[in-house]
Amino acid sequence: MKKLLLSVLLLLLTVFTAACSTTQSEEKEGNSSDGLHNKAFPDALAVLAEDEDADILQVNKRVYKANIGNLESLELTKENLIGTIEATFQEGKEFTDNMATKLPIGAEVYSTTENGVLIAEYEGETVRYRALLDE
Repeated sequence: MKKLLLSVLLLLLTVFTAACSTTQSEEKEGNSSDGLHNKAFPDALAVLAEDEDADILQVNKRVYKANIGNLESLELTKENLIGTIEATFQEGKEFTDNMATKLPIGAEVYSTTENGVLIAEYEGETVRYRALLDE
């Protein structure tokens, strides 16, 4: 009887441990289906530590940055409104979803036809952002 009880406890412990284990990329991956599966996403504060003037925003726990690569030359179509900027980042505060460093509160953020690229619009201005990935 003791052996059976011990076996059941070990089995439960193994199942519990396996169920609670995740990798960093799984935690950051979220539920989005934008083609960036199984990638690790950098933290906004880490991005700002490297470039304190970075033009970034965070949506669905992913950090997006403007002015990188060939963003302006991409042919994009604006799709769905996915949110608005609710706060501007301030030093010493937590960086949260729907927060940006340069965009004003109320700026609208849209998905696009290009995976990992968003468009923000405010006061007649349009800015393109690309999702950042850890290397």
